[in-house]
Order: sequence, then C-alpha cells, then structure tokens
Amino acid sequence: SMGTVHAARPADSPAATVVVKVLRTEVADTARLRQSFDREVQYTARLRHPYIVRVLDAGFDPAAGPCIVMEFVPGTTLERVLAKERRLAPPRAGWLAGCLCHALEAAHARSVIHRDLKPANLMVVNAGTPQEHLKVMDFGLAHLASKPHLSKEQFERADYVRTQGTPAYMSPEQVRGDEVDGRADLYAAGVILYEALTGRLPFRQNDVHVLVEAHVRDAPPTFADVGAHDVPAELEQVVQWCLAKFAAERPASARALADELGKALGTDLWASTAPSVAAETQYPMPEAEPAVPVRPPGPAIEPNSLVRQLEAWMPDRIAVVKLGGCLEDLGGRVVDSQPGLVRARFAPPPGPKPKPPGLFALLFPPPPPPPGDGIALDLNLDKPNPNESRLVVTAVFRLPGGGRPKDPPTWAARCEQIYREMQKYLMAGR
Repeated sequence: SMGTVHAARPADSPAATVVVKVLRTEVADTARLRQSFDREVQYTARLRHPYIVRVLDAGFDPAAGPCIVMEFVPGTTLERVLAKERRLAPPRAGWLAGCLCHALEAAHARSVIHRDLKPANLMVVNAGTPQEHLKVMDFGLAHLASKPHLSKEQFERADYVRTQGTPAYMSPEQVRGDEVDGRADLYAAGVILYEALTGRLPFRQNDVHVLVEAHVRDAPPTFADVGAHDVPAELEQVVQWCLAKFAAERPASARALADELGKALGTDLWASTAPSVAAETQYPMPEAEPAVPVRPPGPAIEPNSLVRQLEAWMPDRIAVVKLGGCLEDLGGRVVDSQPGLVRARFAPPPGPKPKPPGLFALLFPPPPPPPGDGIALDLNLDKPNPNESRLVVTAVFRLPGGGRPKDPPTWAARCEQIYREMQKYLMAGR
C-alpha cells in the first residue's frame, strides 16, 4: 500500500466528504522525491473525467507527511465484486471494461500512466444496477516511492514473501525493466478482463520468481483450458491480444481496445459507455518546481566493513521480495526493516572439526575451537529515478558487534559469497 486512507470533512464545507490519503513518509523523504511527488500530483490533478477519481488537493503536513485529498466515491472495489461473484457475464465485463477504456484514453492523452492497475484500484459505483460504472483510483502514484519496504513481520512470513504483493497484473516490459507507456495499462486491463471472464488469473504461480517469468515468457491458458467455455471466442481473442508480451503487439490505444471489445460483443461499446457528463474543464494547478539533481546521502560506513553495490533492473517490489527469498535461503534472519533499509544477521559458522583424539587428548581434552564470526548485513535500497524500473542495492557487511574479524580472509570470503548469491537472485550484472 502507498499509505493510509481516511474519510474527512473539509473545514470550509463540513457537509461534504472527501478522502485523504496519507502517503508513506518515504515517498517524499528527499528533495528529489518531493519534486517528483509535486509533478506527479500536478499531472494527475489535471485529469477531470467522470471515470477517474478526482484529486482535489495535495500538500505536505508537518505531522503526517505528504497527503493527497481525493473525492469520496461511494461504492465497492472490483476486487470485492469478483471475490463475491467470481465471474462476470461477458456483457457486464465488457461494460466495465468500456468505462475503464474511457478513463485510460483520457489519462494517456495527457501522458499519465497508471502503472498499477488492478481490481483493488477500480471502484465500482452502483454495482449490479443499470447505472453501474467504474472509477479508477491512484493514477500516476504507483512509482513515487523511492524506498521499497517490507516489514520485518512480512519478511519472516514465508507465505507472505511468496504470495503477497506479487505482480499478478504487471506487464512484461515492467518486469524486464523496459520503457513503459500506456500499453502497459492495457496489459493490466487484459489481465483484469481475463480474471473477470474466467474466474481466475492467467498466471497463478505462488513463487514470485516463477510468476514474473510466466508474464515474460509463457502463453496464458486458453479460456477452454480453464473451464470458461461460455465466453465467445471473439471476446477471448481480444483479451489474449491485450496479453501480448510486447507492447507493439497489443492494441495501440484504449479506444482501439474498446472498439475491438465492442465488435466481439456486437455493440458500439465506446459510444454506449461514454459518460453522460462530459469530461470537465482542465484546471491547471500551480507549476511544480523544476527538478534539480540531488545526490542522496550514502549509508554510513564503519571501519572494517565490506561494501558492495549492485543494480536490479526490475520493479522494486519484485526486487524486495526476491531479496527476502535470498536472505531466507541463505540462512539469514531479518532483525529490522525500515523504508529503504533491511538489516539481517547471519550466525557464525561452526568451528573446524577437531582432529581424531589421541590418548593424551582423551585424558586432557582441549577446549573446542571457537566458531567463526557472524555477519551483520545492511541492505540500503534506493530508486534513483522514479520513472525507471531500477533499484540500487548497497550491501554493507560488518561484524554484529563491530570491530575486526578474527579471521578476516575467511569472513570476507563468506561475505562475498552472500553478495554473489544476491546477484543471482536479482539477475544483476555487477
């Protein structure tokens, strides 16, 4: 989650209700990220469309941190609708998809990409009635956080690391770390349609490593393979078109997607789902300050530490989950987790096995050899450019209590081995 959500009443209009989203403080904990926050909110607030949840105001509260004020939308999320009904009839799924296409077309025309479309971000208004329609939440906010984070408790729960926060709706280009445009949102729309029409996701692997590879390499199962025999073949073809592995092979725009969905359903979907109220006037917000290069402070380095750095060209949430799996598999224990910082400990290795005892040693046994040194590992996580799927990981190895290792070469070799394993997990190049 990007933060916490509260219902509120404006002081100058107590009869109205708004939603205040308080973003996690690390979303804007540096000047560079505050500038990014300002720009992104500025672009998003210019969107005035009946199918997009409006951003009314934004700012920095000294106590709470960065906040966004949005319109209050009564309704339920598509996630809850699907949890209750499992599958939607093709006409209903198509109708909601048409509303989504209108919202995406309006946003993409202003170069605003969602990047994190999923049923939990789609609010269904007047669900189950003839007035049913969608409103899209959280446009443009998915990539603001520069400090990826899983709590210590989440790291300790293998089931959470393996299954929660998985990129079930993420496009292959986001997984690959390629440049992203509006067609990444169309891929997510295809996944949502697949789920709504079949009752399941196209890729359901529990292991995040296998799941992201499936998005990049595997063909989705046909609807017949998953038991959805009642969906028209023409509609399935459009959904599979959205799920192409490369953006150039998908619909060129949300309008094009709506047109093809309409043909498959035998209706003019774009016209029938057009909002009854035209898109509102675009009101400019104050211009954000121009971006200036800001060099983030590096981690504090203690004497006798070993420092290594690598880059992970993948979405940060995937990288953090992979790091959790790596630490678990290597026998590490997460002792603290803060936004942008994970602290882990590795127990000392057992001491060398004693030689077979002779008669003297049996009579006068020597003390057991001391164990090796433990390792304290600090992983500093930074996302230098919010628009790139690139995470910089600075690994700082040191003794848990500070000081100099008893056997520096052996201790350093063990640290290097942990570092090499992290490289493998993150598929990093250095």
